[in-house]
Amino acid sequence: MNRKWLFIIILVLIIITIGIIFILTREIRYNKLVIDDANWNEIINNRNDSTNIMIENIKFNDYEMVVDNESNVIYYSVIEIKNKYNPKIEYDFNDNLKLVINKRMEENIDSLKIMIYNDVSYRIYTLSITNLPILNINYLKSNIGNIKEVEIELFDNRIKSTQKYLKSIGRLIIKNNEYELLLKKESLGHNKRENKISILGMDKRGEYILKKVDNEKNKNSINVFINNKYIGIYTINLKGGMINDGRK
Repeated sequence: MNRKWLFIIILVLIIITIGIIFILTREIRYNKLVIDDANWNEIINNRNDSTNIMIENIKFNDYEMVVDNESNVIYYSVIEIKNKYNPKIEYDFNDNLKLVINKRMEENIDSLKIMIYNDVSYRIYTLSITNLPILNINYLKSNIGNIKEVEIELFDNRIKSTQKYLKSIGRLIIKNNEYELLLKKESLGHNKRENKISILGMDKRGEYILKKVDNEKNKNSINVFINNKYIGIYTINLKGGMINDGRK
């Protein structure tokens, strides 16, 4: 095979790869997905409600949303940017799924409906809109008792935040309505040591305390999830007290 044909084959493979990526990932502005009640009802009336289809890997403004596929809820933490109520949306889909939304997002709206559908089925999710940061804690393996090996993902939506997304492994200790987070990182030699990171602008530490609260008016309030399941609003503080209160 000469170089000319090799070049042509490589070029064709690149084009095919780009085409597959384009087909599997859609990117569009939120407002372009909003449809009126008549079209919404037409989709529902001509299809069956099904949990066999689901939203996966959906992003608003490049940040992945927390999706609870049992409760059919998607959580959007609003960032104070120009297009906060008209975010860029990206999502992966299969089974020829399409995505539509029932109304535009505005200042005083805290929830609305998102529907995915194909030729035979549809599924409706609630989009829950929050102004608080989001912490999702995922168990890494089967854990016994009140000590869990976990991975955390924190989305910090504060306007002054320089690092919107934080990720770490660690250990979660459960104490009634309180959780203790012991953050770890793994070296190249697979040794684990304390991972000191700054959460919500606080001093860099590897140990944090989560305490359940009744509303979001408390300082350092965040929405907390365990395995994509919403468990409520908590405050997060340094273990042993706060040196820097975090809300810069």
